[in-house]
Amino acid sequence: MNYLLSKIFDSLILKKRLAGVINLILLLYNDITQNKLFDTIIIKYF
Repeated sequence: MNYLLSKIFDSLILKKRLAGVINLILLLYNDITQNKLFDTIIIKYF
């Protein structure tokens, strides 16, 4: 029973970490796309 609980906790921690990593990737992707958009605006108008 204890083993099962530890397995469940391990999988929950893993899922949280995975969600954190995905979140980080999405944030980085958003930053990159916004920067590219910003760069194209600067190139167009200046």
